[in-house]
Amino acid sequence: MGAFVYRHIQPELYFDFQIREAYGVPYAQASVAKSLFDDLYLRTLPVEVEPQRYNLAEELRLNLDGFGQAEREEFASYGLKSEAIRKGVRKMRWIWTN
Repeated sequence: MGAFVYRHIQPELYFDFQIREAYGVPYAQASVAKSLFDDLYLRTLPVEVEPQRYNLAEELRLNLDGFGQAEREEFASYGLKSEAIRKGVRKMRWIWTN
């Protein structure tokens, strides 16, 4: 019927969301910055990525024009909050240095 890929974020990174409700069903909603962080954390990037030649925003077609200063600071704060967790994740180190 199809292929499903399940990914899980580490419990230490499961923060900064609000519980909302729609039609009596609760769900967790993150901010734009936290959603971007989670997406990049969970996304598989090509192995052959060369940081000097790879524009992450362009390749992922991210529209960062609406990403204001407050969102940028919030996004950066997630990198700081998760520093100890990210040490072994090469992809996340590369994202934060570029």
